[in-house]
Formats: sequence, structure tokens, C-alpha cells
Amino acid sequence: MFGLGISAAKSGVSGEGTLDSLQYDLVHRWQAALEVLVECESLDRHDVFRAATRSVATMLGYRFAGVGILGHDGIVHLECVWDTDRFVSPFSYPAAGTPCYHVFADDEEHCHFDQVADRFPDDRILRDMGAELYRGVSIRSEDGGIFGHIFAIHDNAHDPSVDAIILMRLIAQWCSREIRLDRTIGQLREKHEQLQAALAGAELANTSHRAFLANVSHELRTPLNAIVGFSEALALDQFARNTETVNDYGRFIGQSARHLLALINNILDIASIESGQLNLRLQRVDAGALAEEVAALTSQVAERREVKVRVTVEPGAAEVHADELGTRQILINLVSNAVKNTGPGGSVVIGSRRESEGVALFVRDTGIGIPQEAIARILQPFQRIETGFSRNDEGTGLGLSIVSKLTDAMRGRLTIDSEPGVGTTVTVTLPAAA
Repeated sequence: MFGLGISAAKSGVSGEGTLDSLQYDLVHRWQAALEVLVECESLDRHDVFRAATRSVATMLGYRFAGVGILGHDGIVHLECVWDTDRFVSPFSYPAAGTPCYHVFADDEEHCHFDQVADRFPDDRILRDMGAELYRGVSIRSEDGGIFGHIFAIHDNAHDPSVDAIILMRLIAQWCSREIRLDRTIGQLREKHEQLQAALAGAELANTSHRAFLANVSHELRTPLNAIVGFSEALALDQFARNTETVNDYGRFIGQSARHLLALINNILDIASIESGQLNLRLQRVDAGALAEEVAALTSQVAERREVKVRVTVEPGAAEVHADELGTRQILINLVSNAVKNTGPGGSVVIGSRRESEGVALFVRDTGIGIPQEAIARILQPFQRIETGFSRNDEGTGLGLSIVSKLTDAMRGRLTIDSEPGVGTTVTVTLPAAA
């Protein structure tokens, strides 16, 4: 389009649809300005302002040019400043009493002042520049508000560019469009990152869900197979006539049924916690009495394994602000794990002590211990350390996971200190009763 008009003007052809010499000069300078603007490869706001400033200064022949942003405190922050043939360091100044103030305060898109230093005697910067002419054009946001301005200042009374305002308006519109585009791209990039994170989270959740279902299926199948197998064996005549075999198979069925019931109860507990349906009644709880109760409940199992269980409660470290049922279940799960993983002659200690964060309930054993790299893993459902004594037991792998979730629900903190071959200490710190 520009090429046709330029050719007509050069050939001297006049009439409708052609460009006169002034129009040709304007188009030529706008093309020159565009050549500077298109060099701005980045959409970064700073790069856009530098390109606009350099284009205004070199295209119009003004000595000074720049882009300024008005802050809420009334201070103009010049982000780019051009002096003669180079960029100088940006600076700031109060808008009041300067020609820049009129660009921001008036609804007009531009302001033009001659003898500008005399019109604004309080503006020392204009005096230092020896300013004679000033042109300012507003940069508007997409809602029509003014957020910045482009200015050009000359130190000669002769205006070197008659059509400066038209070209400065075009450059201001380019700035506004590029910044809006930069903001849109930034928003799209942020949304893209959020979607990517959500997708990664969904894939991780889906993987965890599949692993959970696979583990549940495996854990349920083990006791069910035992129950079905021994039940079918009892139905056969050769086994039904043998009283000793019937008693043994009946005992195996009972053990498998109890294991299955415990597994189902644990799964339901985890489901209740994760769905937010766990109803906690936070109150004053005597943790010392609970420790004694749990020690009594697990005494028979401990005696069969030749493991000693004892309770030690420091004075003033017995009462916590927690849910009684949840606290009891935490201690039962921890003590059961400790007894299961401690060999004959070992010991398990249930205790409490006062700390700065509250009351620490701990279960310490002299069992097989846990490798450091496995501590984080065993807090996940169905994760067990398949070494030592635990290999001989059909644990559900849900105990520590339930302990962790109950502790979080009661605003507590769970820590595990362990050394393979030495023992493990699991500590649950709960708020102290007021």
C-alpha cells in the first residue's frame, strides 16, 4: 500500500488516491519508525519502551525523548531516556508542575508546549536541558485509562517535525498493543503452567489410585483365599473326621477373618479421613491413662513374643488437646507395629514428655529398625519393610499411614527416628491441654 502511494508522489501524479509531498514524507518517516520498532524482538515491557523511545528520537529529530509511568504517589518514573544519540540512566521526579502532568491529567491524547521552560519555571530538569519545545502523548490501557506517556523535548525553538504528534500517536498505540499482547501471553503462559501442574497432579493421583486398588485387591485376596481354602477343606470327609485338623483349620479361618476385618476397618478409616468425614472431638485427653490401657490391650501378644512393654510418663506431660478415639488408635497402631517388629527379649516403651510445641507421645522399641531411605515410603498405604520379623507377619501396611493422617487431622506432628538393628522411636507431638 505504501509503495503505490510513494510511486505516485514521486512521479508527480496528483488526484484522488495519491499522496502529496507532505503525506509522502509522513509515510516515509513512519516506515523509518517501523524499521526501528520491528527490531524489538522481545515483548518485554522494557524492550518495547526502549524501541519506542529510540524510534521517536531518531524519527523526529528531537534531542531528548523518553517513556514515563506515573505512580500512585504522583511520581513519574522515566523507564527510558534518550539524550542526543544514546540512552541515559532512568530517573524519577514529581509530576506536579511539569508538562508531563498535563498528559496524565487531561483527557486529550497529547500536549504541545513551546517555550516550555518558561511556562514551567519550577521544572529544573527543563531548565537544565535548555528545553524550548515539548510534545507528550499518552499511552492508554485496554480500558482507556492512561498508564504512561511518550515525550519528546527539543532545545531549539524551531520544531524539526511538523507531523510529530501523528507519528507519536502511532508509536503510542504500538506500545499499548505490544504491552497488552505481552500481558496476554504472560497470562496464557501462567494458565499453561497451571494446567500442566494440574495434569501432572492428576496423572500422579491416577497412578496412586491404581496402585492403591492393586494393593487393596492383593491384601483382600490373601485372607479370603485362606478362608475359602480351609472352609472347602473342612467340607471334605477325610478332614471333617479328624478333630485335630478341624480345630487347626478353624483357628486358621478365625485368624484370616480377623485379619480381613482389621484390613477393612483400616481402609474405611483412611477413606473417612481423606474424604473429610472423620468427626474429631477435640478435648482434654489423659494420654497417660491411654498409654496404660494400650499396654494392657497388647500385653498378651507381647508375652507370646517374649517382648516386655512398659509405660513411662513424665509429670505434667499426660494431658493433650486431642480426640480420645484418634489418640487411642494412634497408640494401638504404634505399639502393635513395635511389638510385631521386636524379637524375643526385646522391649517396647510407651511414654510422653513435655516439649515446647506440646506433649510428645512416643513408642520406642528395640526391634529391627527402618532404613532411612524407607521412612518416607512406609507412611504411604500398603507399604511395609519386608525384612526381619515383619516378613513372618501379615501386616496390612496401613497402620503408620493411619497414624500420619490422624496426627495431621489433630494438628500434630509425626517424626520417626530409626537405626537398622538398633530400634525405632515414633513420636507424635500433640497440643497440650490448656
